[in-house]
Amino acid sequence: MGARRAVRASGLVAGLLPVILAGCHTYRVVEPEVVVPGDQLRVELTRQAAADLPAAAFPFGGTTLRGDLATRSGTGLVLRVPMGEVMEGTVTRTLGQELELASADLVRVSRRTFEPVRTGLSVLGAAGVVVLVFKAFGDLDNEPDPDPPIPPGEGFRIPLFSIPTR
Repeated sequence: MGARRAVRASGLVAGLLPVILAGCHTYRVVEPEVVVPGDQLRVELTRQAAADLPAAAFPFGGTTLRGDLATRSGTGLVLRVPMGEVMEGTVTRTLGQELELASADLVRVSRRTFEPVRTGLSVLGAAGVVVLVFKAFGDLDNEPDPDPPIPPGEGFRIPLFSIPTR
């Protein structure tokens, strides 16, 4: 019985592995001259430039900003960075600030791109996990199991006494 559960668990891990390792998007390093307004960017700055910006622009610390390119200026990029959220009734609105970044302050600029192969792997991995869960924990035909036969001589038992039912 224990070996059967180990096989089921390893099957689930094998089915989850493509989902964990795959993703629909990735960041690719590009030259700052090729980005256009609306691109989703991840920009790594020099330490001095990061220290000059508001701390809220770096939610995870470090020197990396994530945001959308608003415009290109003559001296660098204008990046719209999310700074927080405001809840208005049932609608959540993201607040952002446009930060002007000089070309000399940019260490690395990466653009977010769609990865069709990784997306396909994610979909196949998720479908495999669903099939493995059904195989491991339930019948796919949804038929109830027959009741086990009652051995002869067994009766209705209560922990303190038993009553034969012949």
